[in-house]
Amino acid sequence: MSTREYFPLQLKGYPISEAVRVGDVVYLAGQLGIGENGLVEGFEAQSVQTMDNIGAALKRVGLGFEHVVKCTVMLDDVSKAGEFNRVYQTYFPAGQYPTRSAFGGCQLAFGAEVEVECIAIGPRAAG
Repeated sequence: MSTREYFPLQLKGYPISEAVRVGDVVYLAGQLGIGENGLVEGFEAQSVQTMDNIGAALKRVGLGFEHVVKCTVMLDDVSKAGEFNRVYQTYFPAGQYPTRSAFGGCQLAFGAEVEVECIAIGPRAAG
């Protein structure tokens, strides 16, 4: 059995790991558009903050967006998928997008408008 490595959630007080590494696979918890002062206002701003939070979580485990192979996107309003895609695609090299599932009509935590969880593959940093 592969060794598991748990990375604590940056937002304290919740029984969730931010990430769990099993071998070379890293499972990221769903990320929301929460900044330093709480949930940011507006769908586009939340989308950007969500993706920035994913980037920060990946960095904490020694990876980047180029390591992401699968994302699940949850939207409170699926009609905003196009708006989300315009933000999302800027985080990946053109033509190198992860596989993805998306669904809408969700009531998300903290009243968020978007949540994204990812799976990434990459070796542990040397050290």
